[in-house]
Amino acid sequence: MTDFHDAEDAKRYRARLRKQQRYSQNYRDKLEAANIPDRDEMARACLTALVDLLAAGPDAKTCGLVPGTMVSALQEKGFSRDGTMDRLRGMVRRARSKVQAHQK
Repeated sequence: MTDFHDAEDAKRYRARLRKQQRYSQNYRDKLEAANIPDRDEMARACLTALVDLLAAGPDAKTCGLVPGTMVSALQEKGFSRDGTMDRLRGMVRRARSKVQAHQK
């Protein structure tokens, strides 16, 4: 933890940490209640799908199956299809915007 010389600074810092912890917990609870996978679940499904496709022999046709395979794997774990697709689209949008930002 950071050293503070002022007790008021330390108090504000701890209050900010508690607020962030509550926000993060509420967000995780909301995702769980709506059956929307978090980033770790998406990554796990992606890695599993990728390994399965590579084991079958990588080519352009099978690589196009990765998103559907991921969604199916997460559905089997109980996550909603629409929530999973929304999460995947969001991840793709963020990655695409990062790539575009680096190209400028």
